Amino acid sequence: FNDLCTGNPKNQTSMDVVDQEVLNLDPLPPITERLKGLRPSKELLEFYRQKLTEFDGEHNEMISKLEKYKAASDNKNKLRWELAQREQEVTDLQKALGDMQVYLFQEREH
Repeated sequence: FNDLCTGNPKNQTSMDVVDQEVLNLDPLPPITERLKGLRPSKELLEFYRQKLTEFDGEHNEMISKLEKYKAASDNKNKLRWELAQREQEVTDLQKALGDMQVYLFQEREH
């Protein structure tokens, strides 16, 4: 036990040896370099061409949906602004009506 705690190399476990071997390995080359050596089959190329076509279609659908949502959101914001304007007009008219009622009441008293 003391040899393991002190790091005595004569008692290294097989995991220690494997760990050391992994650390000594050269890193893998970039994926682009590894793919250069591959020669894909026609079926594989056709599969990925089909996938790209599908993804392009999905992309166009998503763009279309986003444009619709943007238009709906813009319309919603416009309607909110118009509602706020109308509410302000109602408030202003109520104030004007109240002022007129006070004016008429004062005129009747004179």
